[in-house]
Amino acid sequence: METIRIYEEGGGRVAFSSHDLLWYFWDPAGGNPNIGSDSMWCKNYLQARYQGDIYGSGNLRVYGVAADPITGPYTSGVVYTPHRTGADGDTTVGIDSPPNGWDMGGISNDIWRWNSALGNVVGVRWESGQTHGSPGQGVWGGYKTRTIYNAFSITQMDTLFLPDILNRELVWLIGHDHPDIWITSPVQGNTYTSSPIAISWYDSAYGGSEPDTIRIEYSPNSGQAWIPLVSGTFISPYDWNLSGVENGIKYRIRITVSDKIIYPSLNGAKTIGDFTIRIPGNDHVGPTVKPQSIKVGHNPMVFSIQDTIMEITAEISDSLSGVSKIRGANWSIGYNPVPPGFGDPMNPHDGMFDQVLEKVIDTVRFIYSAGTVRVCSLWVRAEDSLNNWGNALMRTFTVLDAVPILIGAEENNRKIPLFLILGDPVPNPFTRSVMLKYALPKPGKISLKIYNCLGQLVRILDKKTVQPGFYQAIWDGRDDLGRRLADGVFFCQFIADDYVATKKIVLVK
Repeated sequence: METIRIYEEGGGRVAFSSHDLLWYFWDPAGGNPNIGSDSMWCKNYLQARYQGDIYGSGNLRVYGVAADPITGPYTSGVVYTPHRTGADGDTTVGIDSPPNGWDMGGISNDIWRWNSALGNVVGVRWESGQTHGSPGQGVWGGYKTRTIYNAFSITQMDTLFLPDILNRELVWLIGHDHPDIWITSPVQGNTYTSSPIAISWYDSAYGGSEPDTIRIEYSPNSGQAWIPLVSGTFISPYDWNLSGVENGIKYRIRITVSDKIIYPSLNGAKTIGDFTIRIPGNDHVGPTVKPQSIKVGHNPMVFSIQDTIMEITAEISDSLSGVSKIRGANWSIGYNPVPPGFGDPMNPHDGMFDQVLEKVIDTVRFIYSAGTVRVCSLWVRAEDSLNNWGNALMRTFTVLDAVPILIGAEENNRKIPLFLILGDPVPNPFTRSVMLKYALPKPGKISLKIYNCLGQLVRILDKKTVQPGFYQAIWDGRDDLGRRLADGVFFCQFIADDYVATKKIVLVK
């Protein structure tokens, strides 16, 4: 309360909104029994007198007052939904000059009425008759005090109209609206192929103010970062020289206008975008590898003598670095990337390099080395059609030999596997039976099934919940009915939690 007193007597401007504030300070039956000093504070600093509590029913509305700068457009009413029954609002009467005489000649105006255009007053605004505070102290020192008191919860009004109502409150409290700007060029979605680009706009200032300083900025990345272009007092249009500006598809322009004459000076801003700049010769930067787009077939890559190949993919884009078509991509493995053009080539996923955005693919073949446990750094970089190479992007993955994984680690005098794994079938090809080993590092549900080359399920070897450990299953080449299957290629599928592995098995006689 003391803070609000000092603020208002110093020329402050404030809006209050509450369905119970007046009731609490004035009504001894349900509010504060010490009503004398508190009700006086309401008269002095809320500029409002308590009339009564509102208990509404049915379809509730609050109605604006004709010609009022805040509520004039809402004389037909705005839907109001109280927080709860009995928390509707208070009726009030505005007070002109505060009783303690800290301001003389103040004027109060009704702004909201309850449930009809002629209903009880539930909102008032007030302007002091004198200036208050010292010029230069705070925002409003030396200016008149203004207050708004809404004797209901303004946030419970129809959300369709609430933003405009709140904006009108702020405009009245400040004294005028900020300038508006309309950008006519460049146009969102257009592509510009020559320099300069004409940046054109028109603006409007309000309340007797005039446009003053203009600031123009551009963004090459949809507004994530802004780069100053020009600032000063000039008029539309401004010719933007694009020499040295890299091509791209996510350019935006932002214009900010400051006003003058009326205090305080306000700013208005407008942004237009995205538009494309694609000028011959303005591409000097290579394509980028999209973050987190480098994928490997498995991580860790568990390999064996029979399984040493892994697929790698990545996504390449030149949309933010020149807008040229992708020409090629390379990969390499090592602590550092190889120089541009010296890596292994990757292939376009759709069969042809002809787009600004391409998905690329290749396979990595490892040389089997027993007992290997190695963390690999995979680097990918790309080239555009103008021979610009981009920076290499890296991701890591682990290569593991399947044999030591199946050996595992010691824990409480028993071996615990390090990873979920399905071992290679032994022997393979087989004639009478084949052994399938698998391991789990934690408890889980597993299934081990055999499918023929047509994808038909022929045998369920295991389907159960197991504890951490090493397991094996024997398949004798028969189906679930005990019938001996014909020679051919079969597939063993192992599933445990989110892990799925498949091994090819060949049955011969």
